[in-house]
Formats: sequence, C-alpha cells, structure tokens
Amino acid sequence: MPYEKRADGKGEAKCIEKEILFDLPEGWSWARVNAVCPVGTGATPLKANKAYYENGTIPWITSGSATKGVITKPDGYITERALRETNCVVYPVESLVVAMYGEGKTRGSVATLRIDAATNQACAVLRKIEKGCLQSYIKIYYENSYDALREKAQGSNQPNLSQSVVSNLLIPIPPLAEQRRIVGALGKYLALVDGIERDRADLDGLLAQLKSKVLDLAVRGELVEHDPEDEPSSELLSRITAVRAAKSLTPLVAIYRQSSTLR
Repeated sequence: MPYEKRADGKGEAKCIEKEILFDLPEGWSWARVNAVCPVGTGATPLKANKAYYENGTIPWITSGSATKGVITKPDGYITERALRETNCVVYPVESLVVAMYGEGKTRGSVATLRIDAATNQACAVLRKIEKGCLQSYIKIYYENSYDALREKAQGSNQPNLSQSVVSNLLIPIPPLAEQRRIVGALGKYLALVDGIERDRADLDGLLAQLKSKVLDLAVRGELVEHDPEDEPSSELLSRITAVRAAKSLTPLVAIYRQSSTLR
C-alpha cells in the first residue's frame, strides 16, 4: 500500500492508494511536483499605476502564452518598481508555465520559458529544476495529464485551477538516466509524427490542385480522347432547340384547330 508522509508538521502518514494511477517499474517513485521543484505564481500590477508599466524592461506574460508550448516573447513589460511592490517574481529560463485560468484549451496548458520573465496570477510556474529531474520530463507528464488536470478545476461559473492543485500533482519519477532515454525517444518519435503531419498537409494541397485540374480538363473537353465520328455539339444543340420549340407549339396548334372547328 502506498503511503505518504507530508511535511505538515504533524508527522502522520496517509494512504494515497486512490491517487496512484498505475504500478511503477522498479527504481521509480511517485512524488508531488512541489517535492521536485518550487511552484510559484505571479500578479497583475495595477493598470492605473503607470509607474508599473512605463519604460518597463522586465518581460511579463499571461496564461494565454502557456498554449504556445515554448514562450519566446512576452505579452508586455513591467518595471522594477512593480516587482518591489507586487507579488510578481522573475522566473528563469527553462521554468515551466502552467495556465490555471482560461477557457478553451488554455486552462491546463504548459509551456517552457525561453526568456526570464514574470507572470500574472493566472499562471503557476515550476521553477527551473537544478538537479535530480529533467524539466522536459516534467513537462511531458503535465502534457500527458492535461485532461486529468483540467478536471481538478474548481468553481461554478468559471472553473479554475489553483497553485495548490498544480503543485500537488503526483508524478512518476524514474531514474535520471531513464528520464533522458524517455525524453530522447519521445522527441525522436514526435519528430516523425510532425513529419507525417507536414506530409499529409502537403498531400492534401496536391490533391486539391489535382481535383481542380481534373475539373478544368473535363469542362474543356480534354479529359478523354475525341472520336471524330461523334455528332458535333452544334448539331446536338440545334436538335434540342427544335424539339423544345415543337413541344411548346403543340398546345397552340391544338387550340387553333379547335377554334376552326367551332367556326
């Protein structure tokens, strides 16, 4: 039975069997995210205070950036004063940003910081891990847990995640060497999948062009070989016109003959 002794000062062990999703291979362990790396968040400096934004040089991002997978550009800039007077914190490159708020696919998304940046309060940030675990492996697990994480959102009108939910997520931790193998293998196979997706998009484009060309050839009469013995279209149209004219005149002739008889 899996037990967890939390650092809550009580020193009591708690059974977490219901939280364990599957059995782990030998040498692996379950761990809370906050036991692997510190989890923080940010703030939105008061918009009315221009001193927090004017001539700002510190990159600042919102939860929407978490949907990009990799964050290379900020959503705005704040000043040093904003850092001093609010809960904003500058997180280092390679930290992971998890969106706690947002509709659609935003909530639960995770992205890697490629710039030092602060965030708003709608983001939970897994600070860069210095040793013992690969940041890229943690990101893989968060991406795999996207649906399960979203289900933990709380609130009736607009359900949101919390810093506590994000930091208490249980993650299976393999030995460091195996983490590297997993990340490497996944990168290799995902690259193949991306290649297939690109080929598929190219193929769809070629098929659309081919369909358009076939239709163009068909209406030009160049899709099949011509038979010189075929009736010319001009003669066919003349016969069709004559038949239609005859059909339209037939009722008139009948009315004329009937009126002649009556006289």
